[in-house]
Amino acid sequence: MNKITLLLIVTIIFSPAALVSQTWTDGGNDGIWSNVANWTSPASVPTTSSAVLFSPTSFPDPDPVTHIVSVENSNTPVVIASLTANAIYDLILNAIGTETLQVNGALTNLGTNVVDISLEYTFGSNTLSGPFSFSSLVNTGTQNVSVAGAVTFTNNLYLTLTNASTFGRYALSSGSMTMAGATVYIDSGSPYTGSIGDVFQLFNVSAGTWSAPSLNIASLPTLSTGSWDTASFATNGSISVIPEPGTWLLLAGGLSAVMVFRRRKRD
Repeated sequence: MNKITLLLIVTIIFSPAALVSQTWTDGGNDGIWSNVANWTSPASVPTTSSAVLFSPTSFPDPDPVTHIVSVENSNTPVVIASLTANAIYDLILNAIGTETLQVNGALTNLGTNVVDISLEYTFGSNTLSGPFSFSSLVNTGTQNVSVAGAVTFTNNLYLTLTNASTFGRYALSSGSMTMAGATVYIDSGSPYTGSIGDVFQLFNVSAGTWSAPSLNIASLPTLSTGSWDTASFATNGSISVIPEPGTWLLLAGGLSAVMVFRRRKRD
């Protein structure tokens, strides 16, 4: 085997799989994700290389205001490359059992009707363009999710903190993030142990509007140094690590002692 042949083989093995566009048709007329009759080009259940599309003609019956697609996959996670909606109807994605959905690429809604993801969702990418609503648990991991359009969260959001530069967060560039009723949890597997001065901007609203979620204080990682300051979370979406209150008292006491010493020495 010559070097050129070997190089071609290695390239084929390690090259990422090409995306396959798949459009929902509801040809099976049952609203079940795992029914191959509901998909076209090709007629198969979407996989990790599938760019899924819900188009204005994705349903043969345009009359219902809301269409429901039940994600059924034998209680195992469904992972796809991207999901795009361009619908003239509200769309609900739910689970029949304990299925979860993960989109590794862009999650985009080109239409004006809401897409409600009502099964557990995991961000595998960092691009979200609404209108979307998330009415079930959302796993953010350490993704830096860029948000545009109208997005609503009404359930629990889990974020992972690794260090001051690697952590789950959301950045709104336009539109709105409505989060009243949602609660933010820091994932119990977060390895962060603390460094005084670290700031975690969990929600960054550079433009648009947002309503702050609740923060589950008990879920914050145990720190080896300093303590958590969550006073700014409700106003600007940030938390930080500050010195322990006892440390401030020691510093204040030491400063007072120095001032007294200097005064006595001067007198």
